[in-house]
Amino acid sequence: MTSGIKTLAGPTTGLKFTESPRWHNGKMWFLDIHDSRIKTVDLTGSVETVLELPFIPNAFGLTLEGTLVVGDAFQRRIYRWDGGALQQVADISDITKYCLSDGMVDAKGRLYVGDIGYNFVDPAAKPVETCVIVLVGPDGRSSVVADNLFFPNGIVITPDGRTLIVAETLGNRLTAFDIQEDGSLATGGFGAVTLVRWPRWHLPRCRRRHLVREPGGRGQFGAGLRRRGDHKSDQGGHPRLCSDVGRAAAEAPLHLYVSLPRSGRNSPKSECVLPGC
Repeated sequence: MTSGIKTLAGPTTGLKFTESPRWHNGKMWFLDIHDSRIKTVDLTGSVETVLELPFIPNAFGLTLEGTLVVGDAFQRRIYRWDGGALQQVADISDITKYCLSDGMVDAKGRLYVGDIGYNFVDPAAKPVETCVIVLVGPDGRSSVVADNLFFPNGIVITPDGRTLIVAETLGNRLTAFDIQEDGSLATGGFGAVTLVRWPRWHLPRCRRRHLVREPGGRGQFGAGLRRRGDHKSDQGGHPRLCSDVGRAAAEAPLHLYVSLPRSGRNSPKSECVLPGC
């Protein structure tokens, strides 16, 4: 195993399809999508279920106060949970298509969430370049803030809160938007900025800040790029990249990894939830 990488949760922990890691209060919080649960793992490897959900989730984050924000992937509804009852705050099924994708909660408790835009479980269906990012406020007010995206799946907000970067999985690119005070995404006079683009079906690998191209593959969800966890950019605001090759849930067991800092600090420097990142 790569030096500095510790396996926190291996094949004996029963993880099925892990997504959306978020470091919060000394633990890694994440979705286990095909187990319909929000779980945590600490640095000793102890895995716990925080919340069992009555739906298949996608899009997950935590507010600064610790409230959980999570989406019902196929009904395309957004919920909040503060330790009591699960409360629906928004129904965005009229402005999204088929299934929700990844999401990110900002410092003001607003959720940015993408959609997949087409029936990806139908082999005859073709991907679309008309996906959107929706902004959901704490009060449930929702609006489309970006469109014409190609499978937005992986969202990060830079530490200064001024830039949103989305990985367009089937577009093989990272696209950046300026975040306005009201949460809307500005593209200026030149459109959204493409930060990085790769040849189709070639993926970067996560090797600190050194990128190595290598052949990718097509799985159930195609091939693409992912930005993981709350620590998705370094202290200078530069993106750190991980690969995420789509795969069926049956291809587990999955492992949950955390890259431990060499500086001796208590908080992990980066996270990844699929083998090979």
